[in-house]
Amino acid sequence: MSLPERLRGARPERFAVACLPDFFVDTVVPMAPWSVARDQMHGIVERKGGNLPTPPHRVVSGGNAANTALALARLGVRARLIARTNPFGMHLARLFLEPHGLDLSRLRDDGELSSTVALEFGPERRNVMLSCPGSVGEFAPDDLDEADWQAIEGSDAVLVSNWVLNRAGTGLAGSVVARAGKAGTLTVFDSGDPSSRGSEVPGLYANVLTSPSLDVLCCNENEIGYFAHAAGDAHSTELQARARSVKKRIRATLDVHTRQVAMSLLPDGTEHEVWASKVEGRRATGAGDAWNAGNILGHLLELAPAERLTLANAVATAYVTNPDPLHPTLAQVADLVARES
Repeated sequence: MSLPERLRGARPERFAVACLPDFFVDTVVPMAPWSVARDQMHGIVERKGGNLPTPPHRVVSGGNAANTALALARLGVRARLIARTNPFGMHLARLFLEPHGLDLSRLRDDGELSSTVALEFGPERRNVMLSCPGSVGEFAPDDLDEADWQAIEGSDAVLVSNWVLNRAGTGLAGSVVARAGKAGTLTVFDSGDPSSRGSEVPGLYANVLTSPSLDVLCCNENEIGYFAHAAGDAHSTELQARARSVKKRIRATLDVHTRQVAMSLLPDGTEHEVWASKVEGRRATGAGDAWNAGNILGHLLELAPAERLTLANAVATAYVTNPDPLHPTLAQVADLVARES
């Protein structure tokens, strides 16, 4: 059976996935290429302030956990978001997320709003994200009540993400991975860009990435460099070499995604690569979260590694090329895979 046929016959609604710990309100601002925008902003600062006209802004839901949960819900999975926000954030979450079937029963409104302004420069949409962490900044294991733990342990998979903005992230991820793993839940971790916390990556590596309870580690080409360094490889520059250095020290499946290629290094020692389609994307922010959603579903469907990577690439491609900032359905992904086969 071909992959499109398998996807059309899949029943994603039989899977429940919990995602934590962040919900953001994002304002996405299209900008000129950096060389132009830099001069424009420098001139404004030199004039002691002023206005820079831009194309229309988009105000959307954001956050790694919320984005991934939304993408999973659009694919038909029973996705649940575990996070904290304030009453205004809760109103926007219900506006942005509930219509797509995302379960917000574990989103609390007794915290602070997490928000981001994402500047996307040039046609490549290279993004600089200016983030105020809000409640995710100190989201610790003690913030999870018994109902949260029941949701995590009762799910088929759990994703812990956005370590970079969560100062309690190492403890949170370690606790969730250990307890969920004991319950038989597939455990998935994505740190986000660790560059602002580079000195803390060795602790993350020792306490989370090497945990015997971690099943899947997702990262991009930037993140794999930090993890390779923590694994003792400070010299490799090629993606494959860095990935192999990390995989030698961890039990988890290592899934790496870039604009050009996706890789999966399995516990049995096998390696798999699938090249991504060359497309003109309409957005960059959230592409990695869309990829993670497709990858998680592929793991749950027990697809062969190459098919799983193909699914993840297709979910990300469908998202970044959609004229509207909307994640694809599984039927749309199956059609895309069929066209590219």
